[in-house]
Amino acid sequence: MNPNEILSLLGVPAVLLPIRKGTKAPTRSKWQKLTFASTQTPAYQRSLSNAFAIGVSLGEASQNLCSIDFDDDSALETFLALNPLLKSTLRTRGQRGANLWIIIEGPLPRSQMMKNDESSAIGEWRANGCHTIITGRHKDGGNYETLVKAPPQTLGFLNISWPPNWVTPPSTPPPLSEISISSKNSAVSKLSMPNKMRSKMRSKTDSFAQRVKNAQAARDNLNKTRHFATFYEKHIGRVFSPQQGQRNDHLIKIVTHLFYVVGKKRALELCIIFHHLNQDIFLDPLEQHQSEAQAHLHTLTADYPSKFIISELEIFQQLPNPHDDAFRILRDLAHHESPQCPPPEFFISHADLGFRLDVPKTNAGRILASLTSLGCIEIVSPGRKREAGKQGRATHYRWIP
Repeated sequence: MNPNEILSLLGVPAVLLPIRKGTKAPTRSKWQKLTFASTQTPAYQRSLSNAFAIGVSLGEASQNLCSIDFDDDSALETFLALNPLLKSTLRTRGQRGANLWIIIEGPLPRSQMMKNDESSAIGEWRANGCHTIITGRHKDGGNYETLVKAPPQTLGFLNISWPPNWVTPPSTPPPLSEISISSKNSAVSKLSMPNKMRSKMRSKTDSFAQRVKNAQAARDNLNKTRHFATFYEKHIGRVFSPQQGQRNDHLIKIVTHLFYVVGKKRALELCIIFHHLNQDIFLDPLEQHQSEAQAHLHTLTADYPSKFIISELEIFQQLPNPHDDAFRILRDLAHHESPQCPPPEFFISHADLGFRLDVPKTNAGRILASLTSLGCIEIVSPGRKREAGKQGRATHYRWIP
């Protein structure tokens, strides 16, 4: 199949990947950051047409297109007996087993190996961060085949039935906050509430009096950390008034705002604290709140590169985390009108960027230096440390692209 035939069969604007000859690896580095728009240039399309094989970037990059890779036919037959609907979904094959292609509605579970109860690998659930080859030559010889030429079926992950003796992906994605929440230095662990209260808050059966007590404890602890409390009040507290029945609507607006203001880890921390502070009003459990925040962050992240001009995209595709978070924050600052300076200029200090990214200010300084070297920003005038009788001043930057 050529690229146009592949897209027509998949039915979604999928990110297609040229595969290096004799391997299963894409020819492009940082291919996980490619968007459909970035693959439509004439040069990229030529690379696809001349490729040894063509793969598909899975998950959010291709509108929740995923594949279930089976290593052998017996595991595939067992699975299809439980999921007859998927007998008619797109099915491809390399040299053994098969890949079933599906489009998932709702949050995506993370990519994960599938095993049976004897801990033997039987396949792989492929989503974000993975790719599957759909056509071309196999690295060990022979061609990839299309066994069932039909569009991918669309369904929710919870609608998939799994054999009871298989170890399979969890039904919801891992929280982006796993690291920050478990860290003893995290904002959530410091600001929300004592451990006993935090464990109590997970229960749906808490009395109203207990929820009021927990919320007050969270507010008291937040007020003990002046800088964090000031930032929270400016970006959330003054803007969003919690109301029963409107938690999800507020959450979508908060996540969208924070996506451009802080790094993704910090954004999720602030969303969790929003729930902590208002648990006397919200009836929905923290787990649901956190999952919804994560899902919207993923949606925003996948869509974000579509906003770029070419020069910005070329820089962004090179960036690891948290440099990509910093890029997003600085780009947003540069596009906002300010009484201090006109776009595309802005002020930011190492300490401020460090707080927004949840990294030490020395690391933030190195990130700013890296973005300067890449031609992303330039210094208009250097900052000045606060001294006796002299007010400190953040560095003045200009956004170059």
